[in-house]
Amino acid sequence: MKRQVIVLAILICEVISQFPREAFAIEPAQNDISSLRKISLSAQKFTGITPATNILLSLSTYLILKAKLGGSVRASVKTECLTDLFCGRFAKVDIRLKNSTYNNIPLGNLGVITQGPIKLRYFKHKGQRTGLLTPLVVAVSGEADERQISKALLSDAIASKLRFLKLDLPGLGTQHLQIIEPKVKLANNKIYIDCWLVTVGAAKDTGIKLNISATPQLIKERFIVLKDTSVFSDDIIEPTQFAKFAEDLLNPLIDLGKMDKATHAIRLTNVDIDESKVSFKGNILLVPKQSIQIAGKN
Repeated sequence: MKRQVIVLAILICEVISQFPREAFAIEPAQNDISSLRKISLSAQKFTGITPATNILLSLSTYLILKAKLGGSVRASVKTECLTDLFCGRFAKVDIRLKNSTYNNIPLGNLGVITQGPIKLRYFKHKGQRTGLLTPLVVAVSGEADERQISKALLSDAIASKLRFLKLDLPGLGTQHLQIIEPKVKLANNKIYIDCWLVTVGAAKDTGIKLNISATPQLIKERFIVLKDTSVFSDDIIEPTQFAKFAEDLLNPLIDLGKMDKATHAIRLTNVDIDESKVSFKGNILLVPKQSIQIAGKN
C-alpha cells in the first residue's frame, strides 16, 4: 500500500510539473513547477521506476533492431522518467551495430548517437502529424572492410545507382554506361577497383576490363570524389588519357546531396582509409514533417 501511495504521489507531481503556467489561477512562485519535477525525477529514480523504464526501452529497441538487421546489436535508450516516456520525451539514444545488414546491404560497424533530447508525438491530434516534434542532429560513425564494400556494391540498391554514368558521343547522343562486378581493395590511403565497364544492358564480353586506383577525398562534407586516378586495361591504348576521362566520368563518386529529403539530410565530416577498411564520421539532420507543412504555408 505504501508503495502504491508513493507511486501515485510521484505521478501527481510529474503531471502538475507538465502543466503550463497559464493553467494556474494564481501564478506560482518561480521554479515551483521545476521543483516539483525535480522531486518527481528523484523519487522515480530512487524507487527504481526510471532504471526499469530505461532497461525495458533498451531491450525493446535491441529486439526490434536484431530482428530487422541481424548481426551484433547494442542499444541504449534513456528517458528521465516514466512520465516522459508517456509524453514522448527521450534523453538519449545510443545504438551500435556490427555485421548487420539492411536490404542485403552490409552496414559494417555503425554507431548512431543522438546529440540532444528527442520529442515525439505518438498519435495524431488536431491535424498534427505523428513523429518527431523538434529538429534533431544524430551523430553517425562507422567503418567497413573490403569484403563489406564489395558486397554492398553488388546489392541491387547500390548497383542500380551505378547504371547511370552518362557519356555524350558526337553523332550518337547520350550513352548510358554501367559498372558491373566491382571488386574493391584498400591500401595506402587508396581504393583499388577491378570492374567491367559496359553499355547498359549489354553482355560483359562486350565491355572492357578495368583496374582503377584512386585517392578518395571528401569535399564540402557532401561530395566524395576520386583524385590521382590511374587506369590499367589491356583494351585501352592510352591509359593515361583514359584515366582523366574516367575521373571526369565517375566524379563525384558519391553526392550525399542527392539523398537529401525534406525530412532529413546526411553530411560527413571525415573519411579515412586505413589498411583494409574505410572509416567515416558525420551527422544526420532530422526535421519534423509538421515544420515542413508550416514553412510551406508561410
